[in-house]
Amino acid sequence: MSSPTKQVSVRRLPPLPNQITLRNFRENGNVSDESHTGLKGKPSGALSEMRVKEYLSANPQVLEDFIMADISQEQLERWLIRKTQAVEPVTGDGNNGVRPSLSKWKFCVHTDKRKMLQQLTKDINQQPKKVRVMYELVKSVAAATHANRHSLYLVDKNGRDIYLYSESKPRSRSLCRQTIGYGGTVAAYVAETGERLFVKDILGDERFPKGIGIEDSTAQSVLCQPIVQADGSIVGIVELVKKLGNSPFEREDEEIVNSYLAWGSIAIHHAEISKQMQKQKDLNSFLLNVVRSIFDEVSTMDVVIEKIMAFAKRLVNADRCALFMVDSKSDELYANLFDEGDEDGSGFKFRNGAEIRFPIEKGIAGYVASTSEVLNISDPYRDARFNREVDMKTGYITKSILCVPVKCKGR
Repeated sequence: MSSPTKQVSVRRLPPLPNQITLRNFRENGNVSDESHTGLKGKPSGALSEMRVKEYLSANPQVLEDFIMADISQEQLERWLIRKTQAVEPVTGDGNNGVRPSLSKWKFCVHTDKRKMLQQLTKDINQQPKKVRVMYELVKSVAAATHANRHSLYLVDKNGRDIYLYSESKPRSRSLCRQTIGYGGTVAAYVAETGERLFVKDILGDERFPKGIGIEDSTAQSVLCQPIVQADGSIVGIVELVKKLGNSPFEREDEEIVNSYLAWGSIAIHHAEISKQMQKQKDLNSFLLNVVRSIFDEVSTMDVVIEKIMAFAKRLVNADRCALFMVDSKSDELYANLFDEGDEDGSGFKFRNGAEIRFPIEKGIAGYVASTSEVLNISDPYRDARFNREVDMKTGYITKSILCVPVKCKGR
């Protein structure tokens, strides 16, 4: 039996790439005598970039085999994005020079991302809430781009601030609160301009003196994009960060975020529809329960008023609710049932207290009672009709007010 050394020596091994190139090109008469000594005076055994390109051009199957065996799907996807961006001209017909999105085909390339989206869709169907959709979307985008840190900022109801969303404190609007505008953080800038930002070195960018808004941050590369609703309004900001010492984001990461957010806007629209349907369902239940209360417990009006207050709060997700009755004889508004909120999460609490009365023309409630107009005030402290005395007594700070007249027989 022959030795392993002899077996190897007689086996026909594939030649080196430059040897194949030389032989094939010599046979076809396409290589000059320079090939014997190598390009630029190098020995024939040394490979140059030109020789590799010549070899791969002559042997495309070798390149295909290498890509299929040794290149990850994610890397291939990134190459495809770069290639598409390089060959497609920037459109100037009303698109503000923005390249067309690749979202039509991107998720068919990367199986992991497709599975991620399928799971995300399943989670959204189980919890179709807009904020939840955005938070799950940001987590998926962060995983797809290998971000070290991800944040979701929500636009406050006043339209002037953004705040950091926290899964552990979903109702808190005080976390990392920032004023929308220039000269601050990246997220505040994006909320002001609506632009998509790709910053390779946040530490050296003078537009953002506060960086990402966190002291002693090691953030370096930042991707920041707005989350836009179907009506064009910005409801949130996606902020992705890579820290010092990590490879920065690339342009293909920006395109990946674009495609996720394109899908996300559809999911957000779906969540809005689900929310409206749920509101209508709640309204129907509310009306049914009020009618039942009137017939079942007609002996006490307080029960009916309490149910109206509780269901009204749920319909608009309010913190507090008050129902003032009109005394037409004295032209006054009065109330004796007061809302204590739901601070401990055990449910709405209402208590009977000393009746309060005030002239029908006083305050926001008085204005609505006098004019029958609906008032939706985003900043009560800027409205001269707002009575601050109640806030001063209770310590509660009123952020916004929705005041609606309740009519019966046209009155």
